[in-house]
Amino acid sequence: MRQNRRDFVRGLGAAAGAVTLGSVPASAAAPPEGGYEVQRADVTVRSFDGTRIETTIFEPKADGEYPAVMATHGWGGSRDQNFGEGEDYASRGYVLLTFDSRGFGESGGNVGVDGPKEVRDVSALIDHLADHPKVRTEDPDGEDPVVGMFGGSYAGGIQLNAAAHDDRLDALVPEICWHDLNYALQPNGVVKTVWGLGLYGVGIGGSRQHEAESGDVRGLRQGLDTAVHRGIAEGLALNDFSQGTESYFAVRSPGHQLEAIAETSAPALFIQGWTDHLFVPNQAIWNYEGLRERGLETKLLFYNEGHEQIPVDGEYTQTVDISDEARRAWLDVHLKRGRVAAKGRKRLRSLLPDDVTYYSAQDEVNRSADAIPPSGATTHSVPLGTSETVPGVQGESVVANGPATSNSYVLKDSYDGPATSVDFDIPATELGASEDGDRIEVLGAPHLDLNVRPLGDEAFLFFKPYHIRADGSATHINDLVTPLRVSAGPQGAGQVQQVSLELLAFHRYLEPGDSLRYTVAGADTGFNFSRQSAGAAVGHDSVLRVPTRPDPTS
Repeated sequence: MRQNRRDFVRGLGAAAGAVTLGSVPASAAAPPEGGYEVQRADVTVRSFDGTRIETTIFEPKADGEYPAVMATHGWGGSRDQNFGEGEDYASRGYVLLTFDSRGFGESGGNVGVDGPKEVRDVSALIDHLADHPKVRTEDPDGEDPVVGMFGGSYAGGIQLNAAAHDDRLDALVPEICWHDLNYALQPNGVVKTVWGLGLYGVGIGGSRQHEAESGDVRGLRQGLDTAVHRGIAEGLALNDFSQGTESYFAVRSPGHQLEAIAETSAPALFIQGWTDHLFVPNQAIWNYEGLRERGLETKLLFYNEGHEQIPVDGEYTQTVDISDEARRAWLDVHLKRGRVAAKGRKRLRSLLPDDVTYYSAQDEVNRSADAIPPSGATTHSVPLGTSETVPGVQGESVVANGPATSNSYVLKDSYDGPATSVDFDIPATELGASEDGDRIEVLGAPHLDLNVRPLGDEAFLFFKPYHIRADGSATHINDLVTPLRVSAGPQGAGQVQQVSLELLAFHRYLEPGDSLRYTVAGADTGFNFSRQSAGAAVGHDSVLRVPTRPDPTS
């Protein structure tokens, strides 16, 4: 199966041109003290359809054969973002190829959102590396270079999509990327307005960057794929995506290709931000768990940043970030040989001692667990609300579809009014904490079995987690919000709908006197609002399921 697929993708890239940096002997030389001296060159590679893919290759000056690493850039960016990494990796005995993704920077073509053409571009670049005299190959024919990839966001998505179609990749480090683009842009049926408009503007600007700077309007590319224009128009005008747009994004989503990705046997280290508001923590968990279940070697590392809108509440606390070190160690283990690989494995064990490593903002340290949630966690099922937690209200609470005063990640301050939102507080003692015991830990995604009555043809609801301390102070956890679109049932508005909802994942310690609050709002500044509803009635008999365990550090 491995050889058959390699033959197939090599056929896709048969038209790719190659430009090498000169002939060198195949025997590897020892690095000089302090690392290798580095040389670089700009190289044009012709992809399967003749499109120019502009690259810069960094390599050791010393004769020898080295493993290769490929990296591209984030949405709207260009390859020069990786020049510092190029110098670093080449000095440590790699050939690093950084490239402008199709339609961005100086590369030709239209931007296809890491779609089939971008995937075939990666295959063409791997073909180029296979012919490069300084890149080590493992097969007798010299057609299978030792090559890994790293990069975040747009540069993370292309790794997974390419791996589903080209099994010559030997190691992956996808950072803050997606599992499902439809969920990223329209989570649970609610269009993510602010992020969508922001990405659209950045994409237009980045896809026209080279021609605009050169002043040559005659060669101006069309820029973004027409499906991207269609998607933004549908979201704004129709408050929804068409089936065609959803299909377009599905093709570009690793979640629909996990079987094929796992067959590559390319170990994957997922690096994800807790405070990511575009590709939320759940997306990395889904990728990690999906590939791990299929037998692929994977690890998951959480840090405390990610895609963050502005201005929010300033910078998030992050005193220890081991992402760069972990990435280097991961690639050394899976691409290098001998002492370097052994040293990398030892370093990797010290950085990532278990399958999941996560930053604790409250303690400002990194912790580890065998899974997310950990195998020792207990799921506590509690009613979302009662007449005691919502005084004076019996059975259900009405949330009106009013002005979007509830702010998740867009503005610094949020006003959750009594008509347009309701608070549900769950004491930590109902989640496993004892009155005089130690704190408990929440690590993972709570779930909500929701009973809700749309007051109209549909309702939009927004669920925000808060840590309420014993003194009454509140922290909106990572500025997270889970949106939900609920349509009226066949009997019309006012009928109770039952919905199972996975809320956004987070890490938090709760003391015995603390509470976990979920504020449920009818609108949010970061998203579209419902145009067909007066709001919804949220049933107090809805059940919140939260995985917790005793504080493992106690």
